[in-house]
Amino acid sequence: MRATVDYIQKIFKEFNDLCFDGKLPLLPVEECHSRSFMGVFNYRKYIDQYGTEIPYEMKLRISTVYDMEEETVKDTILHEMIHYYITYYRIKDTSSHGEVFLKIMRS
Repeated sequence: MRATVDYIQKIFKEFNDLCFDGKLPLLPVEECHSRSFMGVFNYRKYIDQYGTEIPYEMKLRISTVYDMEEETVKDTILHEMIHYYITYYRIKDTSSHGEVFLKIMRS
């Protein structure tokens, strides 16, 4: 299957309720034509006068180049939602797939 924006938003809402207690605001979703990734969570960051990183312009991008199994699409969305959760709540982690990411993924 090739995910559509409507499908991605539907799955996002389901996982948000199921895995994140509905705590994640819906973010912009885009289909893209990347061959280098299946999905990616992008954002920009601003560093305030106290050195605090403040994320903004967050979005979820899913490639429509690949004809993926539905479970792969869902896994990709959930994977990127974990990145979003960590970023949105400004949780420190040891790396992009560090201890916090792995703990959330396993729960």
